[in-house]
Amino acid sequence: MAVRITLSMFAIFQASDFKAVAQNNEADSPCLVVSATKMNVLYRGVKNPVSIQIPGMPDYIEVIPSVSNGTITPSREGNGIYLVEVIGGSAATVNVNVNIDGEIRLIGQYMFRVKDVPRAIATIAGKEGGLISASRLAAAPTVIPKIENFDFELFFKVTKFDLVYQVGADLIAKNVVGSKIPPDAIAQIKRLKKGARVYIENVKAIMLNENNRPASGVTPRNLSPISLKIQ
Repeated sequence: MAVRITLSMFAIFQASDFKAVAQNNEADSPCLVVSATKMNVLYRGVKNPVSIQIPGMPDYIEVIPSVSNGTITPSREGNGIYLVEVIGGSAATVNVNVNIDGEIRLIGQYMFRVKDVPRAIATIAGKEGGLISASRLAAAPTVIPKIENFDFELFFKVTKFDLVYQVGADLIAKNVVGSKIPPDAIAQIKRLKKGARVYIENVKAIMLNENNRPASGVTPRNLSPISLKIQ
């Protein structure tokens, strides 16, 4: 649900100034409208779409937005839609200026909350934990993060985790770099008996941008552990 903030243009311009700018526009009360198209929150590490509209303002007037603690760029779809990327902090301010005959004038400033994206959940073989066959685990040995019920399409990559599994009365522990159980451990997992336990712990992941590179302003995440029982 979009959040809309309005500011009367008459609070910024004198009536004579606006009349010259609007060129006899018939709007009785033109206003500035800024809305985050996802909600009044900007998330770190993603391109947040923000709509900036100024009803009553002629098209030839240049709108110059900026944002504290980040960047703002026009989106490909146009129509007043901008993409905001924030780096850190708990709040960011969107500033909207206009260029009128070479004079830059501030229309308004709007503060948004800044948050991390929701925590990702670690999964393997499509499971977050519980019962699993040894053959299924061996066939799909990659730890995959997922986020549920979130408006943005995000991609995470697991960088390392601890693998612990039970062989008889012994617990075998391995520090794994990457997202996949190594072949030697897979060979042992295939031979695990019913009731044996497999734990995937201390899972670390990074969020990726659209270029499959680590997203800026986002620190590596700790994901939930996975506890499995061979059936």
